[in-house]
Amino acid sequence: MMGFRPALASGTCLVLPLAVIAAAALSGCTTSRTCPAAPARPPATSGPVIDIRTTCAMELKRQLKCMDTFVPMIVDTRIRLDLPRGIAARGKDETGRAELIAIAKKEFVVDKAPERHKRICDGRQAVVEAMPPERLKALTAMGLDECLAEPDCQGFTKCQARVLEKMLVAARPHGERRGE
Repeated sequence: MMGFRPALASGTCLVLPLAVIAAAALSGCTTSRTCPAAPARPPATSGPVIDIRTTCAMELKRQLKCMDTFVPMIVDTRIRLDLPRGIAARGKDETGRAELIAIAKKEFVVDKAPERHKRICDGRQAVVEAMPPERLKALTAMGLDECLAEPDCQGFTKCQARVLEKMLVAARPHGERRGE
């Protein structure tokens, strides 16, 4: 059975962290090959830079805690938008969807392991520091912090679904309109 990683060679992982997707979408890059390396410090003209590491760590912990609702939401959103291309066909019936969710959960547990949180959040911070001020403003307007205020996994996941869809649609190559 083929997992998501080989199927997602286009540069978008099924369980890619939401803030990284947002940062990439808003910065105009979609793969590590097209994204410039982040500078060691932001340019002096970029204005104040927010530190997202604390929020990032809380988000990752919450995603793990809510994995049983969070991962199916990611899969369902990607099936509906057909991102990556072909996932809609693979997940068109309940058996295919269940298979995709099982694969995604296995990847998710590895990708979001607590020992990886610092590295993930430091990477997100580097992306934010390299972001132009107008894109940073758009990122903060997406409401990522609002999701953490939700009292239960259902509310958290529903909030993250709205944010994820905005990010995926923004990151979609121009001209692709499926699922919108």
